[in-house]
Amino acid sequence: MESRELRAHLLSLIERDLPLRQQRVVIEELNCGNAAVSQAEPAKKQGPWAEAAGRARYLLLADFCAVLAAATCGSQTVPHSLNMDFLHGGFVPAVIRARARVRHHGHTTVVTEGEVIDEDGKTLAAYLATLLVTGSLEGVPRKW
Repeated sequence: MESRELRAHLLSLIERDLPLRQQRVVIEELNCGNAAVSQAEPAKKQGPWAEAAGRARYLLLADFCAVLAAATCGSQTVPHSLNMDFLHGGFVPAVIRARARVRHHGHTTVVTEGEVIDEDGKTLAAYLATLLVTGSLEGVPRKW
């Protein structure tokens, strides 16, 4: 299969299992070992819990992006751990993006690293995720 066909196949698997539209998540990039996603959240008033809610968004988007990057290598995974360093506090942008790269792809675990960035490309957080392999994705080779 060509890379374009593999991307389409992966997207069909993802759309079947995950309601991305409900979460306003957009898949921006799918390549072997790499993924990038974004999420737009309507502007809300900044209150005492706004930063905590924003950081929760960072974690959820990073987790999804890490699993997606592992899927590009043919692995079905579940998160084991995700360590995130928050580099900027305070304001939470309306649009955030997460990128992930596979750094280790073994038979039982996948390790990804990535970052969460804002619309201007400023890094908001960096993360390292360890995922447990639960199976393989049909039709997706380990390398392409």
